[in-house]
Amino acid sequence: ASGSFSSFSPVTDGQHVWVSFGSRGLHCVDVDGNHKWSADLTEMQVAMGFGEGSSPAVAGDAVVAVCDHLGDSKIFAFHKLTGDPLWQKERHEEGTWATPLAIEIEGQHQVVVNGKEAILSYDAQTGEIVWQCSGLGPDPVPSPLVGNGVLYSTTGYQSNHLVALELGGTGDLTDSNAVKWTLDKQTPYISSPLLYGNRLYFTSGLRAAISAYDATTGKPLFEAEKLPGMKQVYASLVGAGGHVYVAGRKGTVIVLKDSDTFEIVSTNTLDEGFDASPVVVGNALYLRGENSLYCIAE
Repeated sequence: ASGSFSSFSPVTDGQHVWVSFGSRGLHCVDVDGNHKWSADLTEMQVAMGFGEGSSPAVAGDAVVAVCDHLGDSKIFAFHKLTGDPLWQKERHEEGTWATPLAIEIEGQHQVVVNGKEAILSYDAQTGEIVWQCSGLGPDPVPSPLVGNGVLYSTTGYQSNHLVALELGGTGDLTDSNAVKWTLDKQTPYISSPLLYGNRLYFTSGLRAAISAYDATTGKPLFEAEKLPGMKQVYASLVGAGGHVYVAGRKGTVIVLKDSDTFEIVSTNTLDEGFDASPVVVGNALYLRGENSLYCIAE
């Protein structure tokens, strides 16, 4: 198996931190490390030793955790400060690893979850399904993302698919005018895409190859350009300061210019590989390696 028992990313509002360990529960501490509450989720059965890895999301007063697995899949919501259960719903999914996305539409907090059977958006307060769109394909891992009123959702395990979906609708949006554009090639297996301005960047499967598309029209800007010195990419892409950062599994980090054309600005190599996604805080880039945490800054 890849990763570790701490493959889930924590989420914070600056005062509290929420972290899920899946079968080992959901936990809340304050930023000083004082334990506030814990809640049981469900014992997960995951195929082929893939492990667990859908991080929690905070939407309004709710913190939401998804447990899609070979048993009875469920989604849970708890009050973020008290841990009191808000709702839980059955899910008809056998395995997803995508982190849910919190969005707000006209004052309503929603949580969007990728799925093989369907992309679903839940009302964060009640758990009712606000809208749905037909599924992407087996074992979705990349997290959905949103910008300019459009949601982008993708998968790339056994099939390649990406859908750009205009937000604001309700009910079944499959094959509706809400679908702005779709793609069926070169989409990522593990890495989540990056929406930077009006460019959508993503890698191809597990390969170290990157594409960029016009986020509005779906027009390709460049496709599956190889990233030299890099073989596989698990980490999600990060954009900052007019650049796109790609961290590889063997320690190479490539910096690209945020541009309509493929242009490598620099290539750097550290002593260990990166499966976790880089994080930018201020002028510092943080990289979580196999054994160490790196901070790169001027």
